[in-house]
Amino acid sequence: MPAFGFVPDWWTWRTSAHARGASLALLWALLLTSPVLGPLAWPVLLVRVVLSSVQMVFNSALGRMEPLDRRNRTDWLLFALTFLVACVASEVGKAIGDAHSPLLLAAVALPYTGIQLRTLGRSRRAAERMESNRDAACTASLVPLGRTA
Repeated sequence: MPAFGFVPDWWTWRTSAHARGASLALLWALLLTSPVLGPLAWPVLLVRVVLSSVQMVFNSALGRMEPLDRRNRTDWLLFALTFLVACVASEVGKAIGDAHSPLLLAAVALPYTGIQLRTLGRSRRAAERMESNRDAACTASLVPLGRTA
C-alpha cells in the first residue's frame, strides 16, 4: 500500500531530486541535439513531458505530507526572469521567423535551470529532514519505557 495515498512507497523527496536532475539533463540534451535530430527528438520530448507530469502529481501529494522549504525572493526573481525571457524570445522568434530556435530556447532554459536547481536543493533538504525524523522515531521506539535517550 502506498505511503502517501496514490504515491508509491519508493517516491521520496530524494527520488524526486534525482528525477528532477535527470529531467533537467534531458532538457539540455534535447536542446543541444535538436538541431541535429530534428523531428526524431519529438518522441524523447513526449516521454519527458509525461514523466515530468507524473513527477508533478507525485510531488504534489508528497508535499502535503512533508512540504518543501518556502520559496524566497531569488526563486521569484528567477521565475519572473524566465517569464520575461520567454516573452522576449517569443517576440524575437516571430520577428526572425524561427520561434523554435535552439538559441532562443536555451535563453529561456537558463533561468529555468536556476529554478529547477534551487527546487532540487529544497527537495534534498526535505529528504534529509524526513530521514532524520524517521531515524529519531526509530531511536525513540528503542528506548525502554521510563528512560530517556
